[in-house]
Amino acid sequence: GSESDALIQQIAFLDGVKFVGLHIYDGHLHQPSLEQRQADAGQIIVDVRKYAQRYPEVEIVGGGSPTFGIWAGQTDWQCSPGTTVFWDVGYANAFPELEFEIAAALVTRVVSKPGNGQICLDLGYKAISSEMPLERRVVLPKIDDAKFVSHSEEHLVVATEQTDDFHVGDALIAFPQHICPTVADHGFATVVRWGNATDEKWPVTARDR
Repeated sequence: GSESDALIQQIAFLDGVKFVGLHIYDGHLHQPSLEQRQADAGQIIVDVRKYAQRYPEVEIVGGGSPTFGIWAGQTDWQCSPGTTVFWDVGYANAFPELEFEIAAALVTRVVSKPGNGQICLDLGYKAISSEMPLERRVVLPKIDDAKFVSHSEEHLVVATEQTDDFHVGDALIAFPQHICPTVADHGFATVVRWGNATDEKWPVTARDR
C-alpha cells in the first residue's frame, strides 16, 4: 500500500540501510479452528502476493507458529514459526492438526503450606508468563484438582485436597502455558530423556540474560 511504498522510499535515502524484503508475522492468528486460521492467513497471503508482484525482487518471510503450515502449503516463501524447540502446553492443546508435543517442563518446589487446603510453590510470574487468566497459566500434572488461588512475583498458591501428600521441599513438574518468558530467564535447559533428567544441557544462546 501507499504507507509501505513511502517507507521503502525513506529507507532508500538512509545510509547503511537497505530494503531487502518483508517479514509478515501473523501472531494474532491463533484461533483453534483450522478453517478460520486458513481463511485469515489466506487473505494475508493474497495481499502479500499483490505486493510481491510490484516488487518481485523482495525477499518474503511469513507466518507464525500456528500458521506456518498454511504458509508452507500455499507459498514458496520462507516460513517463520516463532517457537521451534520448546513447545509448551498451550501449543500442545490448541492446534491438534499440527501435532505439537509438550517439549518443556519446569521444576518447582513446595515452599510452604499456608493451611486451608493450600500449598505455596516458588512459581511466581518471574518464572512463568502471567498474561493469561490465572487458571490457565500452568498445568501441574501431579495435582489433578489444582485451583490457583493467587499468583505473585515469587509464588503461586494452589488449593488442593491433596495437601497431605506434599511436604515443604517437595519437587513438582509444571508445564507452562506460554514458555517464551521462561526461556528468556535461563542460560541452559536440562535434557530429559525417557522420563529422566540427564547430564546433558542445551545452552539457550539467544536468550541468556
